[in-house]
Amino acid sequence: MIHTFKCPPPSSSSLRRTSAAAARIESRLHQALLKEQFELLFQPQVSLKADALIGVEALIRWRGDDGELISPLDFIPLAEETGMIVAIGNWVLEAACNVTKQGYDQGLSIIMSVNLSPRQLRHPKIHHDRRHYHPYRRRAGVAQA
Repeated sequence: MIHTFKCPPPSSSSLRRTSAAAARIESRLHQALLKEQFELLFQPQVSLKADALIGVEALIRWRGDDGELISPLDFIPLAEETGMIVAIGNWVLEAACNVTKQGYDQGLSIIMSVNLSPRQLRHPKIHHDRRHYHPYRRRAGVAQA
C-alpha cells in the first residue's frame, strides 16, 4: 500500500514572514561583521597513537547583542545563500591564521583546520588571498561531505 501526503502550499503571508525574518538575520549578519561579534572556538584534534594534541579545528560562533551565542545552524545557511559566507569565511581564515601565528611565535607547532564553504572555494579571490599566507599558515585539504 502506498501512502501519499500532500502539503498545502505556503501562504503568501507565511512567505512574507519567512522572507522578512531572513532579511532581518542578513542585516544582523552585516552588523555582526562590523561589530566584530564573531569569535572562534577551537576543537582539539588528538592523535590517539601519540596521545598528543596535533591540531585544532576553528569553529565560528556568533555572540549576539544580548551576549548569547547564536548557533551556526541559524546563520551559516543564510550566509551561504546570500553570499555573505565569503566575507565571513575570510574573517575566519584571517582570525585562524593570526591565532596560528601566535602559537608558532610561542613555540607551538599545531595544525589549524578551517572549514570553507563550496561558495567560498569557488570565489576567485580565495586563490589570490591564499598566496599571501606564510607557508606555516596554510595547509590545503578538502574533505568530502
